[in-house]
Amino acid sequence: MQTAQLALDGAEPVIFDDRLKEIHFGSWEGRTREDIRSVIDCPFESGLWYFRSPGGETFGSISCRVRSFLADLSEPATVVTHGITSIVLRGLCLGLDQAGMLKLPKHQGCIFHLSAGKETILL
Repeated sequence: MQTAQLALDGAEPVIFDDRLKEIHFGSWEGRTREDIRSVIDCPFESGLWYFRSPGGETFGSISCRVRSFLADLSEPATVVTHGITSIVLRGLCLGLDQAGMLKLPKHQGCIFHLSAGKETILL
């Protein structure tokens, strides 16, 4: 919420939507990357583990809630969200499958412009 308030600087009201929360990692919540790396069954760099946490969200569940958010958009919007939710949202807008989404850039603090099935990194 703070990032959204800073980004919009009062130009638009900030509206919170639960469908844009970061992925829930179940029993891995609060664990370090090193801890998780030691228990996953796939290469850490692949990102597949994001959707395989015990008791956490699957690719299907996060995709469903993000799709729901996108379906409700009726006009251009500024969306502020976190890493995994961002790649799913961007991937859905770009028509990518899970493998394609996991190849998207995951830089902190980036601004992505999505329009007509294309993505431009603005910052």
